[in-house]
Amino acid sequence: MRTPIVLLAAMALLAACSTADQRAAYDADPALAMAPQYGPGCEKAGYAKGSEQWRACILKSGRRDNLAQWGQFWDRYPQQQSWNLTR
Repeated sequence: MRTPIVLLAAMALLAACSTADQRAAYDADPALAMAPQYGPGCEKAGYAKGSEQWRACILKSGRRDNLAQWGQFWDRYPQQQSWNLTR
């Protein structure tokens, strides 16, 4: 019983690994890391895969989703002086 669990855990850990070359490529071009998620949508929008417009579409889509997710928290605590400590 213990062996299959250990084997599955080891396989899951190894499947999540990426090579140093892949990590360096993703760091150099963030569009490569986002391509699996946003690439098909940009191709359906009419951009040729690998073109500069396709890359810009991927980055714009990622930015839009990031703002949609975090934008609601962006201005939660505005940095204004609403208190006066000198009184």
